[in-house]
Amino acid sequence: MPRRSIAILGFANLSNRPQDAWLSTALSDWYCTELAAGEQLRIVSPTVLKELRGEAVPGPDGLNAADLERIRRVLGVDLVLSGSYAKLNSDASGPMRIDLRIQDTQNGDTIFATSASGNQAHLFELVSGTGKALRAKIEVPDVTHEQAEQIAATLPSDPVAERLYAEGVAQLRASDFSTARDLLLKAVAAAPQDPMPHAALASAWEQLGYDGNAESESKRALDLSSHLSRADRLLLLANYNEAARNWSGAIQTYSALFTFFPDDLNQGLQLANAQVIGGRWIDAIATLNVLRHLPAPSSNDPRIDWQECRAVRSLGNMKEAANWCVKAAQKARASGALLIEARALLDEAIALRNIDNSEPVLKLAQDAGQLFARAHDQQGMASTTDFLASIAEHRGDYEEAEEGFKRALTVYQGIEYQPGISGMHDNLGELYLHVGNASGALGQFNEALATYRKIGEQDGVALAESGLGDVYRVTGQHAKATASYKDSIEICKQTGNRNREADALAGLSKELWIEGDLSGAYQGISQAKAMFQGLGEGLKSLELAPELAGILLDEHRTVDSVKVATDAATALHRLNEVSDEAAANLALADAFLAENRLSDAQKAFAVVQLLSGQIHDRQLIWWIEITAARLTAASGKKDRVHTAESELRITSTQATSASYVNTALTARLYLNEIQISTDDTGSIPAQLSSLEKEASNGGFGLIAHEAAADLASRQHNPRSSSKGHL
Repeated sequence: MPRRSIAILGFANLSNRPQDAWLSTALSDWYCTELAAGEQLRIVSPTVLKELRGEAVPGPDGLNAADLERIRRVLGVDLVLSGSYAKLNSDASGPMRIDLRIQDTQNGDTIFATSASGNQAHLFELVSGTGKALRAKIEVPDVTHEQAEQIAATLPSDPVAERLYAEGVAQLRASDFSTARDLLLKAVAAAPQDPMPHAALASAWEQLGYDGNAESESKRALDLSSHLSRADRLLLLANYNEAARNWSGAIQTYSALFTFFPDDLNQGLQLANAQVIGGRWIDAIATLNVLRHLPAPSSNDPRIDWQECRAVRSLGNMKEAANWCVKAAQKARASGALLIEARALLDEAIALRNIDNSEPVLKLAQDAGQLFARAHDQQGMASTTDFLASIAEHRGDYEEAEEGFKRALTVYQGIEYQPGISGMHDNLGELYLHVGNASGALGQFNEALATYRKIGEQDGVALAESGLGDVYRVTGQHAKATASYKDSIEICKQTGNRNREADALAGLSKELWIEGDLSGAYQGISQAKAMFQGLGEGLKSLELAPELAGILLDEHRTVDSVKVATDAATALHRLNEVSDEAAANLALADAFLAENRLSDAQKAFAVVQLLSGQIHDRQLIWWIEITAARLTAASGKKDRVHTAESELRITSTQATSASYVNTALTARLYLNEIQISTDDTGSIPAQLSSLEKEASNGGFGLIAHEAAADLASRQHNPRSSSKGHL
């Protein structure tokens, strides 16, 4: 049988003095604790109120019937407690008055109203006394002596800590986590033996991304919790397990809480959230199905559908995930829950991004950003800006992407959100790598790595290491590239992040390809593609197709190379992935050239030319220039051959200047091959020999092998092989 439920809506500050504002938070939390004692009532927490209702505090006369009906419809509560307070003078410990009102949400009646006066110095006694009267009126047994001690243990024992704690909690709920941290650090210093300031400080650290600090403070709160109620102790244990990334422990604890309070939607949602993050997606869906059988309106809460979106997306079903987000957004919109609607819209865009790249995706993200702005959620706004910038990057608009990433970085820096800061450095590093700025990319990835290490974020360390591996790979620092990729893979195996493990494995495979280990490269790329597909990351899987086609070509499996490139080009065209579609068609042109199908190669390259105006990826542009020169030289006309030679010299010089060593060597290899057919002086063998030696000494095994083969065969026509490892 569900328990009666009550929401504490807040207290109006009738004194209108800013220095007294903290009392609103303190009184709300203290009455929550007072009425929760004995577990006879289901309390709707202030955090949930903010998510589903906003932050408005009722006036002294309470709420009208329409407001009460909406609260009943949205929150599913039977009663609401609101009130006001007034300091009677400016003395910090002086007299004050509290007015309380309980209203019935079903009929709008005020069933109890009372006032009490006392000194602020004895505020706990004032709350306890009025709480006793409230309990009597709503026919809830009075607290026992043991429960009274448990209530007292949740409140800061020092008056200064009392105020600082309440101010810090208020800033947490306002999403100003850096200010909350500073206030709560002072509260902890003033009352180091009180558990709740430590717990709140842990939450602030977590929201700022300092996982190590959050774990430490969570442990301290747990160690000091022996005098708290069973429910409070379990909640602190769950928080500690979350901070320690012990998801099995968190799931076990939230499961116990949900078993004790099966009518509490929020306990069930916390369990589902831990199951999603902990990789127990099927279990999460089962938990959410249980929540759908709760009495209305709890069963229709939009957060249930939103969590289902996250669980289903983790299972790889992006279309179903998007559908759940649509349902969540519709329900949130109907109830006025801006934050839930914004999150659902953004997650819908993320899900659709993996199966489509159309205007609706952009519109969803833009709408989410507007809602985050209305809700004053800066972190949500930055996340949306980041997402939109990533879309711009994928379509090759690097100027817009760079601007977006920098805007998001500025917001994250302003709110001191470390994961966001490091994430934007990562994104900028990847962007600079695309535009040919290897040194800039190296700086960004090192910034990201330093921040991730500072906050103890191992998944982030793995991401930054993988990015550094990419820089080292294109600049020819093979040992460093291999070490970075392997470090990333090892961390991902420990953390269970399969997505990032696949990214790092793909990078390592490209490095093996450059070094000439075709078998290892093929195996690694194939495994990374399969991992992405298993995770529902269809686009990421397709992005590896050009590399796979190139490896197959170097293994002389030309027919397979043509098929892989053709299938990828078709799929990427449907997704409007300009750069990746161009890369797939370039791989297809290489494969056709290997089969001496010049006409087909030219057709594939014509598609690239149509897309080239939208491409700003410097590595891809160099590859386009190399392929264009090869096709030009394939005509056999002397003037066109000279033009091709000139184009390859320019490409080689540009790539060398940018330190993209493999690209420069590839351009030189094709230049030498073209010159074989026109060499009257006999200088080409010496150039090929020099290239072979340079590539071999530099660890570019595949290019060294191809140069040696060219030198041995001295063919009179350009060789047709992939050899383009960008």
